Amino acid sequence: MRGANLVSSLVLFSFVLTSCVARYLPVSSTNISISEDYAVLKTPEHSLAVAYKYWVKEPQNLTDHLTAIHIVLRNKTEEELLVSSSDFHLLDSEGNQTDVILPEQISQLLIPDEPYYDPLISDENILNEYIYAAEQRMSARSNLMTESFHFGNILPGAKKSGFIFFQKLEGDNAGFKISYKGNLIEFIREKK
Repeated sequence: MRGANLVSSLVLFSFVLTSCVARYLPVSSTNISISEDYAVLKTPEHSLAVAYKYWVKEPQNLTDHLTAIHIVLRNKTEEELLVSSSDFHLLDSEGNQTDVILPEQISQLLIPDEPYYDPLISDENILNEYIYAAEQRMSARSNLMTESFHFGNILPGAKKSGFIFFQKLEGDNAGFKISYKGNLIEFIREKK
């Protein structure tokens, strides 16, 4: 019975947390269509789908400090498409530009180094805390590496997907734009 109450409490907490978080929705335009909360930009060379997504994995505090954007980029040419972090920018509603923050930088900022562990300590509680913290650090680093977009070449006809991260948007921000190689994709804050 206790486990059921814990699950109910976690579900309620999760609902309250997500209902308080600002949500940004894509805006359609002449060259942008909307599909399942993704803004989709199609050109003869590539198609790019962009969505504002809330990060729900370790490191859990990531969205306290950063804005997470999920992208899917398909190369529609017969040659490799080179994609670098400098191809993407975020412009807030005031026109302030922020650049991509790479997973390695995030790991250094948000995931603490492993503390020194004295093998002579025999206290089981301390040992369990140390093991739990080590597992969380491993999980957080693994998530950042596997869930992030990997910059570099995209083979002809292939696609890459993953999260890119920017400086956190201010709480009262009315919207933002994602810039990719001169193309702007607009998002506005959902009104509640």
